[in-house]
Amino acid sequence: MLGYHIHVENNQYHDAIRQLHSEGATTGAFAVKESSPNLASKFQKACKECDIDPKTIPVHCCLCMNCASSECRKYKSARRIVVKEMKACAQLGVGMYVLHPGSAIGKGSKDEAIQNTIETINYAIEKTDDVIVCVENMCGGVKGGKSKQLGKTFEDLAAIINGVDNKDRVGVCLDTCHAFSAGYDIRTEEGFDKVLEEFETVIGMQYLKCLHINDSLVPLGHGADRHEVVGKGHVGIEAFKYVMKHPVLKGLPKIIESRSRKAHDDGPVYEMTLLKSF
Repeated sequence: MLGYHIHVENNQYHDAIRQLHSEGATTGAFAVKESSPNLASKFQKACKECDIDPKTIPVHCCLCMNCASSECRKYKSARRIVVKEMKACAQLGVGMYVLHPGSAIGKGSKDEAIQNTIETINYAIEKTDDVIVCVENMCGGVKGGKSKQLGKTFEDLAAIINGVDNKDRVGVCLDTCHAFSAGYDIRTEEGFDKVLEEFETVIGMQYLKCLHINDSLVPLGHGADRHEVVGKGHVGIEAFKYVMKHPVLKGLPKIIESRSRKAHDDGPVYEMTLLKSF
């Protein structure tokens, strides 16, 4: 299953599905702010016509929130946004909701920030149905990894998952760019296997639900979140060849996020065609 993150105009999710399908995608991702019975009906009809299973679609959370914040106003605002977006996902029939774990900004400690994220997830799961929260691994922050951004390590993700009450509705979205920038060397088959072995040991492979397929503009361990077109960055093409044929990863939804329309006239179609060739 392969697709890319697409911008949705005026909540017309059905149009996004048809565009994804027309360009050869078998899944996709987008932001969901709201839904309605009418929008859900159109969306589900488009999914059926295009043979795209909505359960394989990892919708992305709003980026303008921090569910780990120690500031009460920001924390409560993030909880409201997560619940609203997950309710919209459930109405559409989407299976996954990718969540950034947030940052320990303010007076609170990292452990307190992780607990805030856990409480946000537990609250959202309690208020919604079916949708799996996929916590995304992060790279540490744009200041060379010195920020208080959660999710840089697999240990962070494991701590969050361990605190979630309903384990059936939590998982991980593994972003290749973020992992590389955080210091996980995935450039070779041997390196990628070591990273997956660590994931299995620390988190458990059963929690890996989807992937964001991105190369990196910055070198290993830099800490900045800078996506690049697949094969054009510091991760390199060999890693993505391995991702596409790896038996553990083969059946997982894979989403391209490189914004490659700036680099190639046919945009993400170039990357999908390249990845399919592996």
